[in-house]
Amino acid sequence: EPTALEAAALPLTELDETLSELAETVTADGGAVLATYREPLGGRSLMLVSLPIDIVGPTPFQRDVSNAHVRKLTRAMDKTRRFLDPIIVVRDPEGYATPNGNHRLTVTGLR
Repeated sequence: EPTALEAAALPLTELDETLSELAETVTADGGAVLATYREPLGGRSLMLVSLPIDIVGPTPFQRDVSNAHVRKLTRAMDKTRRFLDPIIVVRDPEGYATPNGNHRLTVTGLR
């Protein structure tokens, strides 16, 4: 059942064992933990991290990269001078995989 947490309830003040281990893994992989928080709908713990681009890849079920979409994203990022949307990644045995950010990952790798 959804929890619909209020804004003040989202920050995590302590990490459980699973998140602590993940934070150590991110750091060991050359990344950094930027924030930890609870997502507001279900209250699940999440991390906002930065990772080296070369250890992030698409999941096997990603659609093929569209050159038109990559050009559109490149133009938007050049115009705004911003990375428009972060990508979601999950830790897997080979590194980190993104189920929804292959085009953004491709654009970032081209820069």
